[in-house]
Amino acid sequence: MPYSSTDYVSGSDRIDQTTQKWDIVTTDKKNNSDLDFSDFLNLMIAQLKNQDFMDPVDNSEYMTQMTQFASMQAMNELADYSKTNYAMSLVGKEVTASRYTASGSLDTTTGIVEKVSLVNNEYVLYVGGKTYSMEQVMQVSVPKEEGECAVDPSGLDINWSDITNEGFTINWSLPTEDAGVQKNLTYQAYYSTEGPLKTVDEVKEKSTAFGGVIRNATKDSDLKVSVKGLEPGTPYHVNVIVTDEKGNQAMYKSTVINTKRV
Repeated sequence: MPYSSTDYVSGSDRIDQTTQKWDIVTTDKKNNSDLDFSDFLNLMIAQLKNQDFMDPVDNSEYMTQMTQFASMQAMNELADYSKTNYAMSLVGKEVTASRYTASGSLDTTTGIVEKVSLVNNEYVLYVGGKTYSMEQVMQVSVPKEEGECAVDPSGLDINWSDITNEGFTINWSLPTEDAGVQKNLTYQAYYSTEGPLKTVDEVKEKSTAFGGVIRNATKDSDLKVSVKGLEPGTPYHVNVIVTDEKGNQAMYKSTVINTKRV
């Protein structure tokens, strides 16, 4: 219904009575629901005007209130700064984020955070052309360089057992506890009389593979292979190469195993 000249519009809002369109002037507060120090002073003045002058409030109580409010305001500003700093730090990082679609299914994306925007006082992350809130981020990691393996087992040992004059058994541990990465890793063991071999290419070129390719390992006991038919009393350089889902490879710490003499 049309507005009369007696209709009241609060703040800086105005209305064109002919078109009934709002002309709204926004404030520069970060959040209109937040109280700043001027709001606190206005509340204090109102409290002073309406106090019982037969029993006035003690001055120390006002000072306590001002101190408490100043501390609360400082903490809120620190929290805002921390959130802003964290949001900006995500740019260039690899994240996994999930959100529910209109049909109720879970939409998950893993990729580099392209940019961060502030929309309606909330930070929005752009990942793979999609938008996610900070609350929807499930994982954050530093992106790997091109050609770099998803895991680094270079500091992990290869253990051995059941050494005979013609062979031995080796076992090693998982290079990560991340189940999402684990399921896409494959392993291959190698032996050679040459060594030490310091790169993946050297191992593949100068060694013999044994035990077959291990896939879908979820526990350390899955990573165990044996070899037979070797020469007695011979030192063998043993290596294990791990391959990630993109085909990038890395190697465990090399070890030397001596077969028993006859």
